[in-house]
This record gives sequence, C-alpha cells and structure tokens, in this order.
Amino acid sequence: MIRYLIVYILIFLGGFGWSQSNTIQWESNHKLEWQYFAGLPQAGSHHHALTASGISIDMKQTSEDSVSIVIDANFYPKRSWLRKGKETDRLLNHEQRHFDIAEIYRRKLVKAILTSDVLRNKTINQDIDKLYSDNDTALRAYQNKYDEETKHSQRLGEQDQWNIIIDEQLQSLEEYDIHIIKFPLDLIMTSSSTTQTSNDTTTKRKRRKRKKRK
Repeated sequence: MIRYLIVYILIFLGGFGWSQSNTIQWESNHKLEWQYFAGLPQAGSHHHALTASGISIDMKQTSEDSVSIVIDANFYPKRSWLRKGKETDRLLNHEQRHFDIAEIYRRKLVKAILTSDVLRNKTINQDIDKLYSDNDTALRAYQNKYDEETKHSQRLGEQDQWNIIIDEQLQSLEEYDIHIIKFPLDLIMTSSSTTQTSNDTTTKRKRRKRKKRK
C-alpha cells in the first residue's frame, strides 16, 4: 500500500535551499528497513503497512548564468507505518517496490525533460509543470495497478512477476538516473510566468500535497 505525498518545489533566482527533514532518498544500494516506518498506523485501515513516498523538484540558481533542477524520489518515514507483528520479508519487499516505482517515474520525468524542448523554451516553468503533472498521473495509475494485481503482496506469483518488471524498468532507464539538470538562467528571467527582474529576488512556489489512501 502507498500514500502519495508528491512535493513540487520551484525556487527561482535565490540563495535559499529547500529540504524536507527526515526523508530518505532512493538509492540502489540502500533498501528500506522496517525501522524506517516511524508513523502511527492509520485508524480504520485493514492494511498491514503504508509507504509514503514522493518526487521532489528543486529549481534554483547555482551560478551567475545557470539554474539547476534537482529531482529526487523520497521516502517519508514519519508518514509511513507498519502494524506490529506484521513484519515479513514479503511485505517489506512489496513496500520497497512501491518506492522503486517512484524512482522509475522520477527517471521518466528526467527523460521527459531531457528529450523535449523544455530546456530551450522560454515557457520552461509552464512546460515543466505540465510534464510533472502528466508524470504524476501516470505514476498514480501505475501504483494502483501494482497493488491491484499483487493484492498488496498477497498474490505471490504476481508479486514475483512485478519484481522482475520493476527491476527491468529501472535498468532500462538507467541512463536517466540523473539528479541534477542545468540550463541557462535567461530562460527563467524571460519566462512569461516569472515576474522577478533581479538576482536578489526570490519566489517560492509549492504544489499542494496530494494524498491517496488505499
């Protein structure tokens, strides 16, 4: 089971950074452990565990003439939970695969940005917003499909098949395992949705957090 906590952050032309405390970024050699599920079980839920994960984007000026986009897939321990006595390797693998799917769609977003004209358009803000929204919709549908077909890890054969599918997708998108994308500052300066006119002005925009309970 997964709750989507998608955070979309754009930071323009400033020296301020943004970070979500108590997050774990997806890494191929760092798997989830039950001790990371620090939240309280959701009242009324019949599920044994819940994974809270999301894709975050920081866009900020990193030099006099360039801007960087940082894209990560994150796990949120304080919003993830486990029912006592339900700690099994099978269930932990199921939850890990939800996190892996978030990473797959992080890479898909990176691919969409790099293989489109977004980084050459003066409407970069709107374009990235659209790409993010489309990717988010696809991610939600895929997570739902995963839970439905595996019945939240209960269908062992289907879970085994999904393990293979997810690993293959991660491998096929390996070239887009990129966390930082740079582009010229003047695209932001001239973007129709950007009102700043000097380097000492900062605007921070956050997409409303989206939650889905299952």
